[in-house]
This record gives sequence, structure tokens and C-alpha cells, in this order.
Amino acid sequence: FKEWTPIATSASPYTGIFDGQNHTISGLYFNQEDSYDVGLFSRNNGKIANAGILDSYFYGTSFVGGVSGCNSKGTIINSYNAGSVSGLECVGGVSGDNDTGSITDCYNIGSVSGSEGYVGGVNGWNKGTITSCYNVGSVSGTEHYVGGVNGYNDGGTITNCYNTGSS
Repeated sequence: FKEWTPIATSASPYTGIFDGQNHTISGLYFNQEDSYDVGLFSRNNGKIANAGILDSYFYGTSFVGGVSGCNSKGTIINSYNAGSVSGLECVGGVSGDNDTGSITDCYNIGSVSGSEGYVGGVNGWNKGTITSCYNVGSVSGTEHYVGGVNGYNDGGTITNCYNTGSS
């Protein structure tokens, strides 16, 4: 593992276009209990496409995801997580929180866990749009709002998604 600092910050979200060109990124390690917006990207307001996260470990307090901790007004498309993602709340394989953004054609095959709720295979808390996504990884939570694809849907839209993983 390589100790990782997420791209961008909560105060200064990512606003560019990141195209992984179907490459994978592996061996990232983040383990800071008091951290928010944890993932390859911290907070996304731009576009992240065609990226895979493998053999990585992300742990934080809230808004923890393999690709992005918080997808805030951004787009995540054709990307996936095959690593381990965990935290207290708002934890998802691809994104911890989809706050008016969109997540399309993404999936999770890694393990996702949260100790306080809002935990989902693809996304933890949704206020945006999730389309054509799936989860086959294990999802676990000890309190409330735990789901295979999404933990808690707060007025968002989830379409054409499925889960075959354990939750």
C-alpha cells in the first residue's frame, strides 16, 4: 500500500475532467478516523470517468468512497471499486455521498462497511441520480440505512440498478 492523500479537498473540490482511460489504480491506503471526504478524490464537482480502484483501503469518519468521498454536483461514469471502503457513516464503494451529482455505469465488487449507517455498495447517501449501476461486493452496517446499491435515498433517483452481493 501507498499512503494516499485524496485529490482535492472539501473546501476546494475537484472541478476538472479525469479520464482514467480504463486503467486501474491500486495500492492506495488512507486510514484517518477524523477525516471526511475520503477516496481517490475527496469531493468531486467535475467529471471522473473510466477509472478502476483495486486492492486499496480507505477509512474515514464520513463521506468515504473508493472513487470519491462526496460526488457534489459532479459526474462519475464507467468507474468501479474493487478495494475496501469503511467508515462511520455515508460510506459507499464508488461514492460515500451523491449530493445532486450523477453516478452512471459504475459498480462495486469490493467490501463496504459502516458502523453508524448510510452504507451502500455503490453509494451511501443519495440526493442525485444513480443509473445503470450494480454491486456484487459485501456490504455491512450496524445501525440504519444499509443497502446493496444505495444506503439511503433522500429524494434522489435510482434507475436500472441491481445488487447480488451480501448486505
